[in-house]
Amino acid sequence: MFSDRSDAKNLCRTHIALGNVHRLTRDFNSARKNLMHAYTMACDLKIPREECLSLEFLGDVFRDEGKPEEARRYYQRGLAIAREIAPEGDLVMELLRREGECLVDEGRTGEGLEVLARALSHTRKLGDRFEEGVTLRCLARGLLQAGDVEHAREYADEACGKLEEIDARHEHAIARLAAAEIMLRLSESPSVAEPRDALDGAWEHSLVAQGICRSLAIEHWTDAVKRVQSRIAKRRAEELRYAGAREKTKPGETYKPGDVIIAESRGMQEVMQAVRAFAPYDEALLLTGETGTGKEVIAQRIHRESLRKDKPFVAVNVTAVPQTMFEREFFGNVKGAFSGADHDRQGLAARADTGTLFLDEIGELPSATQAKLLRLLQDGSYFCLGDPVERRADLRVIAATNIDLERAVSEGRFREDLYFRLAFLAIPIPPLRERPEDIRPLLDHFLSLSAGRRVTADQYFNDQSLRLLAGYGWPGNVREVALVARRAFISQQTFGHVEVEVGTGEDTMVLGGPGLAGVAGGRSGDPAPLSRARILLALEEAGGNRTAAAERLGVARATLYRRLTKLGLD
Repeated sequence: MFSDRSDAKNLCRTHIALGNVHRLTRDFNSARKNLMHAYTMACDLKIPREECLSLEFLGDVFRDEGKPEEARRYYQRGLAIAREIAPEGDLVMELLRREGECLVDEGRTGEGLEVLARALSHTRKLGDRFEEGVTLRCLARGLLQAGDVEHAREYADEACGKLEEIDARHEHAIARLAAAEIMLRLSESPSVAEPRDALDGAWEHSLVAQGICRSLAIEHWTDAVKRVQSRIAKRRAEELRYAGAREKTKPGETYKPGDVIIAESRGMQEVMQAVRAFAPYDEALLLTGETGTGKEVIAQRIHRESLRKDKPFVAVNVTAVPQTMFEREFFGNVKGAFSGADHDRQGLAARADTGTLFLDEIGELPSATQAKLLRLLQDGSYFCLGDPVERRADLRVIAATNIDLERAVSEGRFREDLYFRLAFLAIPIPPLRERPEDIRPLLDHFLSLSAGRRVTADQYFNDQSLRLLAGYGWPGNVREVALVARRAFISQQTFGHVEVEVGTGEDTMVLGGPGLAGVAGGRSGDPAPLSRARILLALEEAGGNRTAAAERLGVARATLYRRLTKLGLD
């Protein structure tokens, strides 16, 4: 037993202080023991402030261990006590901020931002500069997670400034690290004209964080800084590579950041294994798959990985050639072969000599030309129109079709011997609905093609829209993904936000960008509504002035009033 109550209180506070020190050094077991001991003592002594502080720091232990849901249980118990002690006091302020931070960590970003907005208002009423700086940093992280990078940057810069002013070094380092993350994301934003400037800003923030962490010997945060710096260095290398490609692009050409085939799914990985296995051979090859699955892209990759990679790759869509002109297009003609033939003309066979001839939609080839193609495949011989002398071509034929050739053979629409010759090596390409793992990477890829540098889908689509796209059937396959990505890019460039329709009829979805909720099942003429959290933040920043808040949100005042009424905030 203690000699007096004062000694007991002091020991309780000592355990709280020790627990927090152990937490900061990431000795979580020791931290938990001290804080649980402090909490038990505070309950026995009936000292609610210490009881609340013990719960607050116990929550911090679970938060730092990456268990935000468990942390919030301690914060909520502490918050109940804090509101009894002083409803407008500092403990309520601190616990609100912690609860909002954990909600963001749980992925409940909208709820988290709303709680953090209340916490920020509270800190400013109390004039607590330290807590204001930390809350601003938490808001910056939440806004980054919500895709509002520009506002995240503003809050992060303000947090860094305030924490540096009061020399709160540990929290200043964490705020600098958050700012580096935000600048790194900003470098990927389509609205940034010069990504390298954003990367330089990210690097500067990381260096400040690194210096503080080293001086304080904080190993955990030093490692976190190194990881961010590694990502910055990788992005710098990518940007330099893309910038070099842009400089090499001739005027009028479309810039393309590399030749990419997305193969995250097992189905596409098997396709790529077959590509690598079959590429070295000269036998004919048949690619099968629905329209838009990327058969020509696969054919090009086979050619590039073959021994003929430095020779011509000649592609033709059979359906684009009129039936009366097949023989002329395939085998060429000599001068005078027919009326109007005033000069010799090379056919596809001659143009593809020593290289690869890719025939898309081979199932539409007329029967007369099928026999001549079979002869070309068998011994490389053909006749040019108007010339009785047999010619030869050394080429490899890759054919593609979206129809069932076996059925076409059974129905007499396709020669059986030609089918077996083409299908000696065959690669079926699965439709996109059977490989959903490829959807997000494909969106990233095609958006990057439009932007002329590496960007990601979450810079153009919000979480709800991305979920809808992941579950969409994609009847147009990869080609449809490319069109959706292009429309999203054009929408963002033209209107400043993304609003894209996907699907047809009753299945139409209207998808929105970061900060806008996706809408499914119909058309929508208005952008998706502003979130409650964004409105509260804007009102807080505008000091309650609705006109200023509307300007900050980029909407008309009447739009904001309608939304306030709908949310019950008017």
